[in-house]
Amino acid sequence: MCIRDSYKIPFSPHDFPRALLSKFGNKAYQIYEKIKIFWNKLSYFVVANEKIFLVHGGIPISSPKIEELLKEENIVQMLWNDPTEEETMPSYRGIGYLFSKKVTKDFIEKNNFKLIIRSHEPCNAIKFNHENKVVTVFSMKNVYGNEKIGFVKINNKVEFFEIINDIPNRIGTCKY
Repeated sequence: MCIRDSYKIPFSPHDFPRALLSKFGNKAYQIYEKIKIFWNKLSYFVVANEKIFLVHGGIPISSPKIEELLKEENIVQMLWNDPTEEETMPSYRGIGYLFSKKVTKDFIEKNNFKLIIRSHEPCNAIKFNHENKVVTVFSMKNVYGNEKIGFVKINNKVEFFEIINDIPNRIGTCKY
């Protein structure tokens, strides 16, 4: 499943165009424009099985109802926000916020969700926040010092896996 990430909005502080330029030279601009067309066809979020909210970054700090999520201020936050065990505060990234456990609780209750699954933040495969209601899944190896890849399988339950040396290992399951 593909969800939009923070590389495709014009007001985001990202380095993807520079990475393309270093790899493809003058063709980078053409490639970037084609990639932006693709990104624009992706969803900002997905709701799986009516109970699981999947998003690249995080949830907006206003804890809106799902019908309000496509407002610009909420889109930016879905792309850039990260969970914190502290109080809600502006993000160290220079865009978005660090959202608190209270924001998670309010968002889940308003929208009748059980779980939020996200990425955006490097971790060693899987990271749990906010009493296991927010799960960060990072699926790149050897980036930021991590040695594991995380992935999630969703059917009638949610299973969390990490891959070490190409061997998958289930590290948790939750029913909803």
